[in-house]
Amino acid sequence: MSLPREVEIVALALGRFINRRVVVVSRSEWHAVLRAGGKPTRLPSPFEAFRAVQGDPGFQFAVASGLAYTAEQDGEAGIHNVRWDENDPPEERVNTDSSIVIENLTAHPEWAEALRIAGLEDTDSLRALCDAYVYAYPRNREKDHHWPTIPKDIADAKPKEDPPNA
Repeated sequence: MSLPREVEIVALALGRFINRRVVVVSRSEWHAVLRAGGKPTRLPSPFEAFRAVQGDPGFQFAVASGLAYTAEQDGEAGIHNVRWDENDPPEERVNTDSSIVIENLTAHPEWAEALRIAGLEDTDSLRALCDAYVYAYPRNREKDHHWPTIPKDIADAKPKEDPPNA
């Protein structure tokens, strides 16, 4: 996906500020795959920026959860790519490569600092452009990475069903 230059600059600045690689997904793609209310959704395949994980021998599936759902759980919107690793000890064989998703960067506390680092002015047009995307970055692997079994909310994720034809 080719991004507008300003979105790339903001994403790089955000990544520099939080010291993480930031991946950008179009808001329309993000919402198109989520179940109603942002409930954990098993994806047909990982988002484009994460598709390389499918080449891992232990790749199982990908899940996304939207802010509308996770905020009720005191959590954050996220993407989880689940892998099985036979080489890990039994209590750590399930690996979840999780990313936090900022659905509304222009309303997020990091917005002002990302703009400062990017050297961009906060304008309505820049906000509208940046609001057309969501921004994902890896969660700290020390938290919620290794499991003996797949976490329940991820394991219970259901695929999005298309609405019935009217």
